[in-house]
Amino acid sequence: MTTEVGILNKTGVAIAADSAVTVRLSDGTNIYNSAIKLFALSKLHPVGIMVYGNAELTGVPWESLIKVYRKKLGDKSFPKLKDYCDDFLNFLKGNISFFSDEEQKLSIVHIVYEVFAEIRQEIQMLVRRTFETSGEQDIKLPKSEINRITNEVIDSFSNDLEEKETIFYFDKSFVDSVSKEYEKLFEKILDDVFEDLKITKVRRNKLIKIAIGSLFKKRFSSIVSGIVITGFGDDEIFPSLHTYNIECVFANKLKYSKNENKSHEIGSYPVIIPFAQEDMISTFLQGIDPMLQSFSEHTLEQVLQNYFETIVEQAKKSIPDDEPNFVNQINKQFQETKQILLDRYKEEMIKFRKLIHIDPILSTVSILPKDELAAMAESLVSLTSLKRRVTTDAETVGGPTDVALISKGDGFIWVNRKHYFSPKLNHDFFARSSRLT
Repeated sequence: MTTEVGILNKTGVAIAADSAVTVRLSDGTNIYNSAIKLFALSKLHPVGIMVYGNAELTGVPWESLIKVYRKKLGDKSFPKLKDYCDDFLNFLKGNISFFSDEEQKLSIVHIVYEVFAEIRQEIQMLVRRTFETSGEQDIKLPKSEINRITNEVIDSFSNDLEEKETIFYFDKSFVDSVSKEYEKLFEKILDDVFEDLKITKVRRNKLIKIAIGSLFKKRFSSIVSGIVITGFGDDEIFPSLHTYNIECVFANKLKYSKNENKSHEIGSYPVIIPFAQEDMISTFLQGIDPMLQSFSEHTLEQVLQNYFETIVEQAKKSIPDDEPNFVNQINKQFQETKQILLDRYKEEMIKFRKLIHIDPILSTVSILPKDELAAMAESLVSLTSLKRRVTTDAETVGGPTDVALISKGDGFIWVNRKHYFSPKLNHDFFARSSRLT
């Protein structure tokens, strides 16, 4: 995991990224504080790129792909930042030979296995919960009950996936060809994951459709990478930022989608956009931890529900048995009132956070000079690192923080940058870099 942030005002954009990377091993995980996640996308023009999530695309490190692209780009520039994004995506699509057939197949296996494992885990959780609430500690749940839960979970996943949008460039012929080519692989994964569960033919077909949907729908697995491209095009006076979810290459096609919620076109300023582990940055900006806010809303809902249920129970005692509709009307009115109160609470909380926390911070950020903009980006990343260090959580954020400032006049400027080597011992490296520019 990681924490990264982009801060934009009319002067420029500051981007910062930590150096922690979690490596999954057969006997556990290791965390290293040496990952490079922030790069100049062009040696000559004011454009930068950050990576979060998976450090590789279908077996190829993002660092290698970015530096090959940067060399190919050379001194070429584009009018809009969006043009750089399109050119970078076209570079990935046009160099499918970088991604081996074996790695492409492994990506498919990972995606399908992960969604099946998630379904299996949901089934196990509901079976365990049903068993615990039944009170029959020495009696197993009937197979019919387990089958009912299994069918309901599969149906729920199928319905949720059906509602998700298909990625626009995956046409029907491509979907059909991949589905046919990998049908036996999907069935093998299905048998491996659900080996001891009875799956009806109807539900097997649904699981195969879920496997296909997990590849072609806007649903991303744990191997997805977040790609942030920010800066200025030649014709742009203010900065913008575009974020993409890029999952893998399979069947010689790149699976990606733009993350509109994490992008900012030229318009209102300033903007602060956190990436990956966002909790501490959100807490700083909004004045309350997101989990605490969610907990407070849930607790208030439970308190109101219990309060209304108590009133209804008392009302039943004084109402004749032949007037059940009156009790139903009271209950319905209470439910409507509860929702109104919850909505009002959320609205007031939003107004308070905006007035006391968000607006004062943004008003200051809007006039920050470039050096202070970069310092703020570094501090926001350091907040999350400090939180992980002083709690029992794994230190999934940490190490040196790379910081860059991109402005129209000065271009891409490193404010903090780590090297895996000593600059004093590698004068040739900087000589080669200067010749490229």
